[in-house]
Amino acid sequence: MATDSPGIFTTDMTVDIRVIVRWPRAEREFAKYSQSDMAELTAFVKANGPEALPPLVTAPDFRLVDGYNRLTAYEAAGVTQVHVQVWSYSGDEQMFRHSILLNAKRRHLDSATLALKGADYRDSLEVEAAERANRARAEAARNQPRNADGTMGTGPTTGVVEPDKRYESSTERAAKAVGVSPATIRKVSKVRDTGDAELLEAMQDHTLSIAKAAAMAPMAPEQRHAVIQAARSDTPTIGAVAAAMHRTGPEHFIAGCVDAMQALQKGGTRTPWAELTEDEYRTCLSALGGLITEAQKWHAKAKEYHDGKADGSAG
Repeated sequence: MATDSPGIFTTDMTVDIRVIVRWPRAEREFAKYSQSDMAELTAFVKANGPEALPPLVTAPDFRLVDGYNRLTAYEAAGVTQVHVQVWSYSGDEQMFRHSILLNAKRRHLDSATLALKGADYRDSLEVEAAERANRARAEAARNQPRNADGTMGTGPTTGVVEPDKRYESSTERAAKAVGVSPATIRKVSKVRDTGDAELLEAMQDHTLSIAKAAAMAPMAPEQRHAVIQAARSDTPTIGAVAAAMHRTGPEHFIAGCVDAMQALQKGGTRTPWAELTEDEYRTCLSALGGLITEAQKWHAKAKEYHDGKADGSAG
């Protein structure tokens, strides 16, 4: 069975809902519906029946691979019989990856979430590869010739089948599976591997870009916290104006601060500094002063937090 295949479809059938077994590893993979969404799905099931939704996907032992929200809605609606597709797998790792693929293809996921699932997919491939290598070593040991006294010999082994050689890395294979680049998987892995829940959340809710979050991974936790708090501020920040400078060029950067909100939303004006009116000039200086004040405030907060004198909030 090819390692990268999702498994083998064997049959579909209708079964008693009580035989379905929740598998925590797959159940944790994707977020559960909100209470309101679950109520809506349950009402739909009551009105249309379970046949109006895609079948659940299970392993031969009826461990649930895909369809946890549907199963919850079926249970709430009092459904007793459900339609399932049964797939066979080489082991738990392939079954886990199929769960990722089914959800990644069906749901509308952003690149950060897809890349995180790609990292999980890659990790599963590597676990499976390690298991194959261990089995190959064990088989080699069993086939190693023995000396007359029963000790291990040194002759050539027999009957050992070497594992398939792969010319793509596990990251490349995972990237193809979920539809993101290998570089994106490597970046989100840096973020995930910090164990910093705040940094991971900031990347997932788009407070920080994937690249920015990955670049912050080597920072001390208190430094990351200060940067994230600054990024979450409701006021136009230095970062927004820096983005404006990147889009408009340095010759228009200062003029782009004439209206801080315009700098935030549109990337600054295209009016050269020399062409500003007197009122625009004063407004620009005022905006710059506000930005400098904002930068000083965050610098002071970051220093206080680093020294253990504050909780890192903006105030």
